[in-house]
Amino acid sequence: MTSPGFLRRRRTIVAVGTAVLVLAVSASAFLVGRATAPGDDPAHPAAAGEPVTYPKDGFFRSYPLLAETIVEMPSPAVDRAAKDGAVVLVPLDPIEEHGPHLGLGPDIYLSAFVARVARAELAGRGTRAVIAPPIYWAVNKETLAWAGSFAVRASTMEALLSDVVGSMGDWGFRRFYVVSSHGDPEHVEKLAAAMKAVAKEHHVSVLQAEVTGELSVPWPGVSSDVHAGAAETSMMAALYPGQVDEATARSLEAQSTFVPLGYYGNPAGFDPQGFEPYLRAVGEGLADMIAADVAGNSTS
Repeated sequence: MTSPGFLRRRRTIVAVGTAVLVLAVSASAFLVGRATAPGDDPAHPAAAGEPVTYPKDGFFRSYPLLAETIVEMPSPAVDRAAKDGAVVLVPLDPIEEHGPHLGLGPDIYLSAFVARVARAELAGRGTRAVIAPPIYWAVNKETLAWAGSFAVRASTMEALLSDVVGSMGDWGFRRFYVVSSHGDPEHVEKLAAAMKAVAKEHHVSVLQAEVTGELSVPWPGVSSDVHAGAAETSMMAALYPGQVDEATARSLEAQSTFVPLGYYGNPAGFDPQGFEPYLRAVGEGLADMIAADVAGNSTS
């Protein structure tokens, strides 16, 4: 939930060790079926013990939330990845209402997809990455007036993040990148605090980067698209068309307030084909950031 675009970097080095990078992208979820299962597509077979990577030449539709995560890897493959120094991408966003035309999951769906793109890009650059199971319980305040928006305590979010990082740290993983697309100020603030707490608990260094601005590729017509407008509607129509009520979306008037229908922007202007390059570009931008961070730490 936010307009595409921001990159305000805030560094907090707590200790040398495991690293956690928060990447806020811009647009949360349930799990639906998919057109093609990982490994079922002969053009994109999964390597032994590895989850399949998303197709560079097209999008899998209705991709399951757990696709390409370590859930698809047997334990020995996870162990090898940790020993090989793989970095970990952790999608983290809330489930919340997105107007009368979308399901409740655009934020976490976007973060999970962007993580897949970044993982594939990093692999091409020689940096191995794995994706943790997405955490879809996060702080949300701005849309609680509408049914479907879960209210999760900051302490719950922090505990979940701490347990995920702690568990994977015990397996040998040392660098974690939290990918978040939710722009609620309360969420951003509480997530930053949670990162510091997790850093202290697990003796890790923390780099937080919010990526819904400079890193994003400008997309015409969405400068005031804050929530469930053209951008998120385009994203969901591109990736999860079954969760978009297109007739309702086309009937909605542009508005610059959440009231009364729980959207802020212009849903009727959605364009899934036009938005696909933006989705890829955001993932590639995250890969750039991660690669630079990994390179910087390997030489420091």
